[in-house]
Amino acid sequence: MAVTIHDIARIAGVSATTVSLVLNSDSNRISEKTKQKILAIAKEYNYTPNRIAVSLATKKTYTMGLILPDLSNLYFSELAGIIEKTIHKRGYSLFLCNSSENIEKCTRYITDMERRCVDGIFIIPPGCINYGENYIAMQNILNNCKIPYIIIERAIHNVFHDFVTSDNDVGGYIATKHLIELGHKKIGCITGPLTEYGALRRFEGYESAMQEYNLPIPKSYVFEGDFHIESGIAGARQLIASGVSAVFAGNDMMAIGVLQEAVKQNIPVPHELSIVGYDNNPITKLVSVPLTTIGQPVELMGRRACEIILDKINSVSDLHRDYYFSPFLIQRKSTSELK
Repeated sequence: MAVTIHDIARIAGVSATTVSLVLNSDSNRISEKTKQKILAIAKEYNYTPNRIAVSLATKKTYTMGLILPDLSNLYFSELAGIIEKTIHKRGYSLFLCNSSENIEKCTRYITDMERRCVDGIFIIPPGCINYGENYIAMQNILNNCKIPYIIIERAIHNVFHDFVTSDNDVGGYIATKHLIELGHKKIGCITGPLTEYGALRRFEGYESAMQEYNLPIPKSYVFEGDFHIESGIAGARQLIASGVSAVFAGNDMMAIGVLQEAVKQNIPVPHELSIVGYDNNPITKLVSVPLTTIGQPVELMGRRACEIILDKINSVSDLHRDYYFSPFLIQRKSTSELK
């Protein structure tokens, strides 16, 4: 016959509530001696928790949802891994959803997560969230959401909630200033979709650095991409034709596209064209010319997002904050002084 929480409580000489708290990693007020005694008894009797019973008793399902916009983006995949690892240590399982940059799928997944009674939701919205009136659907569903949630990386217009991101404008500034300090004056920029929060801020950082050094930004120096390699290739064609000696790409995938086009046109990198990407994806070290890029403290961002959600689950609070993390330059072989 399977052992129950009440059996363990009787053997340990404690209440069933105490056993439940220990077995569900929610036992901060319980002595270490009592914890170890309960865990030892549970192990001895091969106790397996009844998740339905636990949920009814604790009002928690010990599950969370993570909605990503694009699983093929290595930055988002890395962030997902950090979140899963962090909440797993706290006894939670993770449902992973891919919205494929689609507003309707994203909102449907939020509704699905509520129906599944997850304890918290991590949301990275689609890049088009602020285009036109796209944000309204998300605004409506989140205003009525009863489950703690946090927005990561991409802000949503008119939704004021806990938000974790890196200082994207600072990152764009650092990338551009690096190229300027190498002697480049004709610097092009391939942005992500400018309706997307982070892409716009990175472009604004580029503009700030160029303006600070009184460098011109002709229209032909700017190309709006979509964070994929193909738009990096298309942007590179335009910028190279405009005579730039350096390119700041709004993410690493577009920077790889620039590198591919430079190779195709027999333009040596970095001797005739310097390239800076953004995100420090693992692949940036493996391409033919390792890419200089802007790194983000992904580990810190992911862990902080988890801490915020866990705090919201365990205490009712209407206070919301924005959390910004500092990006940093990682110099490799795709940038050099202008000869």
